[in-house]
Amino acid sequence: MARELRDVLHYFLDDDEGADAVAPSPDGAGAAGAEPEGRPGPEDGQRPAARARAAPRPCAPTAAVPILACPLHSRDALRLALAWNLAAELEQLGRPPHWVAARPPVEAGSELDGCGSFSMTWIETSRGDVSALRRAALEPSRAGARGAKAMGAPPTFVLMPLPTDLSWSDDDAPLLGRCWLAAGPSDRERSSFLSLCERILSIRPDAELGLTVVGVADLRGARRTFASLAEIYACRFDRRLRSQGLVLDERELYRTLTARRPLSRLLPDSRAARTLRDAAELIRDDLEPPGDGACAGPAATRPASWE
Repeated sequence: MARELRDVLHYFLDDDEGADAVAPSPDGAGAAGAEPEGRPGPEDGQRPAARARAAPRPCAPTAAVPILACPLHSRDALRLALAWNLAAELEQLGRPPHWVAARPPVEAGSELDGCGSFSMTWIETSRGDVSALRRAALEPSRAGARGAKAMGAPPTFVLMPLPTDLSWSDDDAPLLGRCWLAAGPSDRERSSFLSLCERILSIRPDAELGLTVVGVADLRGARRTFASLAEIYACRFDRRLRSQGLVLDERELYRTLTARRPLSRLLPDSRAARTLRDAAELIRDDLEPPGDGACAGPAATRPASWE
């Protein structure tokens, strides 16, 4: 199944607007996920750390269930709320996660503790690194016994908000095989997104990165944002960025923190809830179990739903 942002935009647009928003340009340029011509190097002429490490790493220890990392700053309340709402949606879609996260400060949404019926584990990270989170993610059954909530339905994957303000090491490579990122159209967002991509790929060169577009007013803007970021990502890292939808009116997510209810129950008919559900469906389709514990390399076959 084709996977481009324009393939899902029409679900949220009026007929007249949708026809204009998803219409490709005459020469086909700018389509989300399109491959750029040639392979220009980084703009500053330097090889990024991720590309400098061309040789694949030995296989890292595998987790009991797949891990989806959500790299974000510990005080980024918006992305924390977005990740938690995605977890709630994925549970409704038949992919119950096990939530493993650093215990957040109050202003970043500790109200999430106790919400939802999926299992949760809060981990203290006083050492300044993510080693405790890594152990909890790689052994979710043991982590669940210590968690804030006991496990209900068996988790099908681990969803981990991975703090970017803590140190990472090569030992954390098992956490980074699949990463979900959210980014918007501003220069600051683009710079932060590319820096984070380089950090991830410097530790896990074969990581598969998916992007959900936020911070846009309409779907036309979301399409332009994804196309721009995907092209820069392909040029710098010689890899394809995977589209995992968009979330409109994402500021509504702040209300889920105070209401202690996921967006699908708080504002089920809002644009934010509808686009969030579609993003969760794309992520669900992309959660494929690892094959025989083997490490996927840059040339490995990718799920067809991401193409």
